[in-house]
Amino acid sequence: MLSYVANVAAEISDDIFILVINDVSNYSLGIKKNITIKIIEKTGKPLNKISRVINTIGKIKKEIKELNPDILIPFVSGNVIYTYLAVRNKYYIIGAERGNPEALPFRLKILCKYIYPKCNYMLFQSKGAADFYFKGKKGKYEIIPNPCILLLNQNKTKNKGHKIKIVSSSRLAREKNLDILLRAFQKCRARDRAELFLYGEGREEQFLKQQTHALRLDDKVLFCGKVDNVSEQICDADIFVLVSSGEGMPNGLIEAMALGIPCITTNCMTNNTNSLVVDEVNGLIVEKRNVDELAFALDRLVYETGLAERLSQNAIKIREDLSEQKIHKRITEFLNKILVDVEGA
Repeated sequence: MLSYVANVAAEISDDIFILVINDVSNYSLGIKKNITIKIIEKTGKPLNKISRVINTIGKIKKEIKELNPDILIPFVSGNVIYTYLAVRNKYYIIGAERGNPEALPFRLKILCKYIYPKCNYMLFQSKGAADFYFKGKKGKYEIIPNPCILLLNQNKTKNKGHKIKIVSSSRLAREKNLDILLRAFQKCRARDRAELFLYGEGREEQFLKQQTHALRLDDKVLFCGKVDNVSEQICDADIFVLVSSGEGMPNGLIEAMALGIPCITTNCMTNNTNSLVVDEVNGLIVEKRNVDELAFALDRLVYETGLAERLSQNAIKIREDLSEQKIHKRITEFLNKILVDVEGA
């Protein structure tokens, strides 16, 4: 999404920079030619946590001073805090919250509640996240959801007689609850007819592989690693599963719904909501970390006549609700409004 917003901004201005803390390799959306990427390198010396934070803030301050930008748009809570502490009110700051604020560590949550209102503007993905920080309080903010972007030119196709393909796409992190997915998959009746594909990488990979072995699922679960174009990998899936404890606005779920894949998810957005899925209408919603409920939902999509097809037909409506054209227009209008605000300051 940072790449996407930068590309939209590059249509308005020829002077766009992306500052990246450490390197990043996923440029799946492409970066416009008039965007310059600058890497803020990690310190070479081993430091304690406080020293690393101070060091990072110092490096951000140095880079910003050299660039002397008119507008700063730090992405994710930590970078909003770092950027504000680095420059205070010397620059126009639009903080972009990308996650579920309820999932943040307590200290980070307190810092966000203190710093977000001090930014010139905040950008949120959902009303729930905005209300978490600004309900009943003063502050400028805008709510713009993620667009539905499919990086492929065809709908999914199926071969008769194939195994049921169940997919999940996320970081392999504890809060994604993939251990629950493994246990539910092992418990569901459809297991013998199915395979589970896990796309992503992260700290929990070895733990999840050990659990897969312990559940005797080695020949049923495939760890597919990180891929740039998830849509191409999952477009032939029968079921998509997201059982995370906390999400801002999950792009993986948006992609799966747009592909017409029947989806199972949790109420993983702020205030135990999921603004993308209506239970039993365009997907199934299960309780967080509930193995039995998830196993039952998996079996329902396999064995309950007509359910998967009905959910699929309703899910693809997200293509229009969150069309790239609509979101592109909203971001363009927002940035133009900000430019007027900056020029008038």
